[in-house]
Amino acid sequence: MRYRIHNLLLSANKDFVIIEGLKSYNGPIPKIVFVNSKEEIDSLADELTIGYSGQNAEDFNISIPYIHFNADDETLYRFIDKNSIPFVADLDCGECGYPTCRDFAKALMRKEVTLKNCIPMSGDVKLTVNNKPVFLKGFVRDILRDIVIGFAKNLHDYEEGDIKISIRRPGLD
Repeated sequence: MRYRIHNLLLSANKDFVIIEGLKSYNGPIPKIVFVNSKEEIDSLADELTIGYSGQNAEDFNISIPYIHFNADDETLYRFIDKNSIPFVADLDCGECGYPTCRDFAKALMRKEVTLKNCIPMSGDVKLTVNNKPVFLKGFVRDILRDIVIGFAKNLHDYEEGDIKISIRRPGLD
C-alpha cells in the first residue's frame, strides 16, 4: 500500500492531497488526526502530525494545532500550507543522513533540514516519465548520469554544460 499512496501523491499534481483513513500508514507524509477524545490523540498522533480535529475537540488544550472539523476549503488550505512539509521521495536511501524518509520528514518538521538535503529530489540528475518525477537512488542515478555524459562526450559537437534528453515513444501519444 505504501508505494501506491506514494504514486498517487506523485500523480496528483496538486498543492496537497487529503487521504481519509490510513490509521496504520507509516509513510513520510504529514497528517491531521480526527479524534473524538483526547486519548485518541495519544494513540494516533506522532511526530508527523500537523494538526488535529474532531467534534468537541477544540478544548483539548494540547501542543498540536487544532483545525475546526467544518473548516472551509480556504481555511484548511492555509492551515496545511502553514503547518505542513514538502513531499518527500520515500526511497529510504539514506543519502540525506537519515535511515528512512520518515525520519527525514520528521527532521523537516523540526526544521533541522530542508528539502535540498534529499539528494534524489534535489540532486543533479532528474528523471521524468509521463510528467511524473522518478526519484533515483545513488547507484542508479550515478549510472544514468555517467552513461549519458559518456555518450555525449563522444559526439562531434559536444560542449561541457547541462544535458537534457527527451524521449518520445511512438504510439504512446
